Amino acid sequence: MTLESVSVLFGSSFIKQKDWWRMNAILGVVLVYIVIGVGIGSL
Repeated sequence: MTLESVSVLFGSSFIKQKDWWRMNAILGVVLVYIVIGVGIGSL
């Protein structure tokens, strides 16, 4: 493993980590809206 390959691996995993966080945030917001919608609909 050279230093370049380590930095490339770290860089790509960092980007994936950011995308994963963004996707989880979006899914979390959608889930909250669904729970609120079902809660209001069942009242």
